[in-house]
Amino acid sequence: MAEMDRLLDAALELSRADNNGSSEWYSQVVAALHARPVQAVFDRCVAWCASADASERRLGADVLGQLGGKGRAFPFRAAAIPVLTPLLSDPDLEVVDSTLVALGHLRARDAVAEVVALAEHPEAHVRHSVTFALLGDDRALAVEAMIQLSSDDDPEVRDWATFGLGSQIDVDTEAVREALLARADDTDEDIQAEALNGLAKRKDPRVVLPLCHALSSEAVGSLVVEAAREAAAVELVPALESLRSWWDLDAALLEDAIARCRGTSQRNSFNGAEFARDIA
Repeated sequence: MAEMDRLLDAALELSRADNNGSSEWYSQVVAALHARPVQAVFDRCVAWCASADASERRLGADVLGQLGGKGRAFPFRAAAIPVLTPLLSDPDLEVVDSTLVALGHLRARDAVAEVVALAEHPEAHVRHSVTFALLGDDRALAVEAMIQLSSDDDPEVRDWATFGLGSQIDVDTEAVREALLARADDTDEDIQAEALNGLAKRKDPRVVLPLCHALSSEAVGSLVVEAAREAAAVELVPALESLRSWWDLDAALLEDAIARCRGTSQRNSFNGAEFARDIA
């Protein structure tokens, strides 16, 4: 117990000295507490979350979010969520950030309404944390918020929201497809790739043209080729084959994508003349 008390005291001291919880020492001591899912740690976190000191409230959220999280066990999950949720309205934005991340790790679906309420927060880093908190939640309220966030002005927010819509849920509605299609020509290559992958996963034929353009660009990431493999459209074969001369990220993936696209049935193809006109 003496060792545990020393660790808790060290965490508190580092939290007070570190205004935003970004130091390596702070991260290490918080991780050490994550690996000690015992009542004494939980009780101290509860006290921290109720503290008048914002650095203590942030520390409580940082620890509770992954306390006993190895193997996603989270033995204090049910008890932690009602402690964390009120901190979403905390006046300190670092506390709000840490709380959103904590609720995301805990998959705190009961707090979705409170999380979604922050989707229009004026600070981009808070909206970014909202996207993390909503990842994998396929209920209508969460999906609607992620659709909204996928068009955010901040590229990191758009990236995570598009990732969440495209590959972290299986919801296949016209609204989700339209949101992904809107990002299929995003100026950020990572966002574009996530959108293309999401459309291909849903077998939306509108993915073919932007995929051809992406495959013909000077920088082609693995996710774009994965999207082509998923789309399995014969129109993608020429663009994929042209990558053989220089693309060296994953030769096996490229050949698999080409093989799948070559095997596409005619019913999955666009009209040849129309497609040639559009891509020209």
